[in-house]
Amino acid sequence: MNVFLLEVHHSLSLASELYQALTQAHTELCQLHRARGVTERVTLEQRLLQRALQHWHSMDPPGAYYSSQTQKDLFSDVFMEDPSLVRAVGVSLIRSAEEQDMKQGKEKQLFAVEIFAKLLELVTIRHRLMESAAETAHLAQLYKTQALELGFDEFHLYVRPEQFEFAVQRDKAEHRPLFVTALLQDDSCLDRYTPSKFPLSIQELDENQIGKFSFYSEETVVHVRSTESLGLIQS
Repeated sequence: MNVFLLEVHHSLSLASELYQALTQAHTELCQLHRARGVTERVTLEQRLLQRALQHWHSMDPPGAYYSSQTQKDLFSDVFMEDPSLVRAVGVSLIRSAEEQDMKQGKEKQLFAVEIFAKLLELVTIRHRLMESAAETAHLAQLYKTQALELGFDEFHLYVRPEQFEFAVQRDKAEHRPLFVTALLQDDSCLDRYTPSKFPLSIQELDENQIGKFSFYSEETVVHVRSTESLGLIQS
């Protein structure tokens, strides 16, 4: 797996774009207010920066739209955001193998490299999950706003596929195109499921997947690294 610095520290790649966005916004404000003097332009720039700073501090934390358990298992920075704690896990696993005389010589070195490679992989996977979940929540908010304007109910966002074992067999299936607009008047056949918090995408397919991974503590991280959970997360 390839790990890129600008992926793990994505704010580095966005820093220049933030400056460009503020510069463009200031230019448009000056054109809108027809500010030609230096004092007017500086005043608009100060007001713009104050508004941007207020918005920055009022932003919801990552995972705010998900359940408290999801925030704890995925978005919590108690453990995985501390490099010294993650490093301590790797050192502990290596020392445990030494005490049991499991690895010696070159095997010990390869084992140490493998341990820290897996930990780095966990850090990267967690970051990708957080990015995906945050983007999903943002898109869901945009969808709900647009759906409200179009007259759709909120539950359309959470329409789930019917599991095969619960499907009802039909002797004659109707082969006709079905559009969402056709259900505006009669949507009784749809699952009117509206959760209080956004679910992770995997819950739409298999709710049993939830709880198989957690990055909250040393014990849960070791469990994810040493079981099939890592492969499930990657898939």
